Amino acid sequence: GHAWNTAINPLTSDNSVDNGAGSLGSFTSSITNLIAGQQYWVRAYATNTEGTVYGANYSFFAGSLNTQQIQGNFEVVQTRLHYIDADGAERWMEGTLV
Repeated sequence: GHAWNTAINPLTSDNSVDNGAGSLGSFTSSITNLIAGQQYWVRAYATNTEGTVYGANYSFFAGSLNTQQIQGNFEVVQTRLHYIDADGAERWMEGTLV
């Protein structure tokens, strides 16, 4: 899923959408009821029996005419997030257990 907030490093306890148990690959979900002109931070997350890990932070301003699509493939391996970003670069991220 993804988490968002008006501060950097949003957590699932702030605002989040759970995209369900799953598989690797892309997913699509929406954020609604945002305040126009407000800056928001969003990042993907994955949870398993070891905890929750988060992807990179992305920032945007609500009300923009442009749509940003963030793509990547995500996989949780123990407490690390492994994904391929939109540019095709392989990334590993250490997560903090929740």
